[in-house]
Amino acid sequence: MGDSAEKTEEATPKKRRDARKKGQVAVSNDIVNFISMAVAYSSVRILFPTIVENLMSSFQYFSDLAQNLTELNNTTLREMFIHTLWLAGSCIIPLLLLVAGSAIIATVFQTRGLFSMEAVRPKFEKLNPLNGFKRIMSMNSVIETVKNLVKVTVIGVVIYRFIRNHDTMFARMLDMGIEASAAAFFSTVFSMILQIVMFFAVIAGADFAYQRYSYNKNLRMSKQEVKEEYKQEEGDPQIKGRIRQLQRQMAMGRMMQQVPEADVVIRNPTHYAIAIKYEPQRDIAPRILAKGADHMALRIVNVAEQNGIFIQEDKELTRAIYPLVEVGDMIPYEFYNAIADLLALVYRMKTDNII
Repeated sequence: MGDSAEKTEEATPKKRRDARKKGQVAVSNDIVNFISMAVAYSSVRILFPTIVENLMSSFQYFSDLAQNLTELNNTTLREMFIHTLWLAGSCIIPLLLLVAGSAIIATVFQTRGLFSMEAVRPKFEKLNPLNGFKRIMSMNSVIETVKNLVKVTVIGVVIYRFIRNHDTMFARMLDMGIEASAAAFFSTVFSMILQIVMFFAVIAGADFAYQRYSYNKNLRMSKQEVKEEYKQEEGDPQIKGRIRQLQRQMAMGRMMQQVPEADVVIRNPTHYAIAIKYEPQRDIAPRILAKGADHMALRIVNVAEQNGIFIQEDKELTRAIYPLVEVGDMIPYEFYNAIADLLALVYRMKTDNII
């Protein structure tokens, strides 16, 4: 297939737009996981005093209830259930909302707000076992497997070092009060979690870079694909050339139809010809109805002769006006006198029935 089949070209803007419409964007799940973990960690650190206060209040509530409870009835069960829901809601729901919101924001930021039904539309080719095997053995799957093994290994090492380095502290906690031991324990746990979050930040950065690279690589195009897309966007050069040719022919046809309406045609015997008309009621100066060089000039002269239009050979005047005007333009001011004299001659000849 040659070089044309090798996908060596960067994706064109159209290819990227089409891929985006299909829901194909570079998204790193590790970025979402890291943001969620970071928000969860920060939220727990900030809300921890409130959570502890609510837990202590609930502990006191259930302790008092156990001491004063004489009969377990529906009313007591309902109160316990409501209090448990309040405890769960005050401790867990704020964290869930913050984590879910951060995950949504991280995803929206990466996809730039993309929502495509194409991405969720069922694709029956995914049911093909061969395609499933290819996905399992693909480079992305291998990288994901290695990445997950690294995560598990690093987390295991962090937890192991945490336990090994703080075994004496755990032993001393037996002699501490509840508040002191809890404060020491959670302070150490937060330190361990922070290390894990920082590790996930490194993983997320590397995965984001890889996902961008993989996405751009998958969108690459062959030279032939770029050429085909260019033809679709801009049109086949041969077809465009043919269209321009037809447009020129149509324009020339319309121009030649106006020659019989001219008052005079000036020419440089064989190279240039210009058809001029003056309508005082409409125009402030004589106007160009047609102009042409070489073969077109001869056609203009022939049409003028067939329709009895006066033809004046004036080499210098014709050559001077020709490059300055287009069909439909007025005669330039510096040529008013010369054209006026010529038109006056034509009008006198028409009056005398000479033409």
